[in-house]
Amino acid sequence: MTTGTETETTHHDIGEYARYLNETYLGGRSRARVVWGRRRTLPSRRSIRFACYDPQRNLVIMNRKLDNAAIPAYFVEYILFHELLHEVLGIGERKDGRRDIHGSLFKLMESTFPDYEKARRFEKELCRRLGTL
Repeated sequence: MTTGTETETTHHDIGEYARYLNETYLGGRSRARVVWGRRRTLPSRRSIRFACYDPQRNLVIMNRKLDNAAIPAYFVEYILFHELLHEVLGIGERKDGRRDIHGSLFKLMESTFPDYEKARRFEKELCRRLGTL
């Protein structure tokens, strides 16, 4: 796993979070690079993307708006863990041939995150406050 200068931060050290999550929960299997996304001023959206995993570049891009004192570390770690799981587990296929991005193994592993329930509650509350779903 590598991190670049794009991990420069004000509040949350995603490079350190990624190293910890990879060693503690993923057995060192992640090799993804982890970066903060660019700051952008776009029109308001009905939804928010907290992060994404780009398999072509083996890159996790975290929404820079999460690098904020009002966002707890456990939530940033949860979002990062979720994206690292995409890298480690890949994309499965359902019986009907469709992609299975969040299959049963993914959900099981995601639920092992220590603050899983707390992070999910925070996510719902944050989305409610932002007016997104």
